[in-house]
Amino acid sequence: MIATSDEAGLQQGAGAWAGEGGWVFEIDSTPSWELRSLLEGRVPRPDGSYGGVLMRGEVEHAMLAQVPSERIVAIHKMGLHPNGSLIRTRTLWNPNYRPVTR
Repeated sequence: MIATSDEAGLQQGAGAWAGEGGWVFEIDSTPSWELRSLLEGRVPRPDGSYGGVLMRGEVEHAMLAQVPSERIVAIHKMGLHPNGSLIRTRTLWNPNYRPVTR
């Protein structure tokens, strides 16, 4: 997800994290792990018990630090639309990108 707006007008996704002037990498066919479900019942609490992540509704995926260059589809620069929402203002397509055929 690069950037979307929900019905309340709140920005979500990688574009919102990057903010105006930030960059978002679009990555394809790379393994990732959904942290919320993996950490359920494993996060220590102050009372000694264990629970899930503190922030409900988060959809976070972790991935390996070394992403092969052929898995990077594009790099997007984020900017502001005149209405104040975040948009992609520039896209650099990776000439080395190689789609994975299944």
